[in-house]
Order: sequence, then C-alpha cells, then structure tokens
Amino acid sequence: MSYEISQKMRYDKAQTVLTYNGCQSNSNSFAVVIEKADFTKNVLCPFCLTYNLLMRFEKRGQCYKCPICKNDMMLRTLIKEITIPEFARWVFDYRLSGFWTKVYPSAKLWFIKLKELGFSYEFWENYNRLKGESKANNKFNEDYE
Repeated sequence: MSYEISQKMRYDKAQTVLTYNGCQSNSNSFAVVIEKADFTKNVLCPFCLTYNLLMRFEKRGQCYKCPICKNDMMLRTLIKEITIPEFARWVFDYRLSGFWTKVYPSAKLWFIKLKELGFSYEFWENYNRLKGESKANNKFNEDYE
C-alpha cells in the first residue's frame, strides 16, 4: 500500500482496507477531523471583537485573515461556539504567543469594545483567576468595569 493511500485513509475511519486476506476495517483509532465552514455564518474575531460573515475573511492556507485587523486565525478558532470563561482561557493561553500585541487597534479600545459587548466583568474575573491575581490588584477595575 502506498504512503499516499495510507495517509488518505486517516481521513476516513469507516473506510475498509483491501489486503491479500480480503477486506478489513480501518485499523486507525481516530479519524482526522476536518472543520466544515458555513460561509454565511457570522463569526467573532477575537483580536478586534467585530462580527463579520465568514465569507469576508480571506483564506490563506489553513488560516483565515480578518478584514478589519488583518490577523490570521484558524477556522476552528472562528467557528467554535465559546463561552466567556472559555474565551478568557483562550486569551490567557494565547498571551504567550503575543495576543496583546495583536489586538486591534489598541488594547485600550479592545477593553472598551469588550465592555460594550457586555463581556467585561465576567471576562476579567476569569482572566485574573487564571493569572492568580486577586480582584483588588486588578488594574482594569476602575476604568473598564
């Protein structure tokens, strides 16, 4: 069996394998999940916090480029239904990859937009808990909540 065929089999767990003993089931314990995109769906860009149709995002390889802030994101990041605590966890984990340098147009305006969306209090509460800071040490309390 060629390498190309064996790699294609990873995408289809229900596919059978033809061997000299006959047909056997696929021995892989998983199938690669391919995200399906609904281009008529509104998605939230985490870097500029604006809703846009997915079809307005320019596809560049495996990533989609936001038309507003020009940041690249994976499709699974854009289409995932996410709660505010999960979003705070995602920002906390992404901060080491430069999240705060990628926010558009500036971090202060991103904080204001977060407040306008009504996510501010719960987001900062969860984000600071992940950082291990108490609410008294939160520098954003007086301006953005």
